[in-house]
Amino acid sequence: MSQIELRNILSIVLSTQVALFIGLITWRYLARRRQSSNAALRTLLNQYTASEISEFDTNLAKANSARTGLSSWFLYTSYGRWFNSACIRAGYWSEDQVSIWSGRKFEWSIAGVILSMLGMQLVSTPTYLLILLPILGFIGPDLLLFSRGKERGERIARALPETIDLLNMTVGAGLGFQAGLDRISRSEGNPLSDEFRRVLAEIRLGDSRTHAFTSMAERINRPEIWSFTNAISQVEKLGIPITSALKDQAKMIRAERREKAREIAQKLPVKILAPIMLLLLPSVLVIVLGPAIFTIMGSL
Repeated sequence: MSQIELRNILSIVLSTQVALFIGLITWRYLARRRQSSNAALRTLLNQYTASEISEFDTNLAKANSARTGLSSWFLYTSYGRWFNSACIRAGYWSEDQVSIWSGRKFEWSIAGVILSMLGMQLVSTPTYLLILLPILGFIGPDLLLFSRGKERGERIARALPETIDLLNMTVGAGLGFQAGLDRISRSEGNPLSDEFRRVLAEIRLGDSRTHAFTSMAERINRPEIWSFTNAISQVEKLGIPITSALKDQAKMIRAERREKAREIAQKLPVKILAPIMLLLLPSVLVIVLGPAIFTIMGSL
């Protein structure tokens, strides 16, 4: 096959992919407009009727979504279950959000294929980009979710001691544990308050307090949250006064934070040694020894 025929084949494939991509974007835009208009109409009708949207209509709308079907198939696999846990750890709990993120993996992979084909056609990029860019597009949401989950866990760990102190104050003022938890979750605006709202919802649906807090610790997967969950479990099992347990937990978490900060500060001189040796020391040597070298060379 000659080079001209190969370029013609690549042009046909590229134009077909671009046409399919534009058609997909147009179809999704029209479908979104249709859904918004239907939702507005149902909201208007629900003001005059007592019935809400039936479960059959909701399930039918979900079944008609191609992204939802592809997401359900993907989440059924072991890798999909890990991806679902990563979405939950990042704060995306609903099925629609998980479906959007899982569909984004396939969309970014298709975009990687199109970009690699376009680069091969226009600027003669290497052929391995045809495999590399789709792989990067597929694992890109994983890296993004991992970073967001890590950042969210750090925010929860920073807010935990102050939240425990507030919870201890509300319980000591006469409120029950769940009432104080509800008061704090409504007044605070951080990821920990969202987790507390979910814990309260699970308890009100019939789940035990220990299991609800254990599920929260599994979602966040931070040692501070596990310590707090174990303390709540001990209070539930042994009947320890919850105010003393909360006070001890706040002191222990702050002590661990101070120790961790002290450890990071002690490691800092070792970490900064390499940049100093590579960047600062050569400059100092040039400034100090440079005039002496030029003087010696001039005297020879």
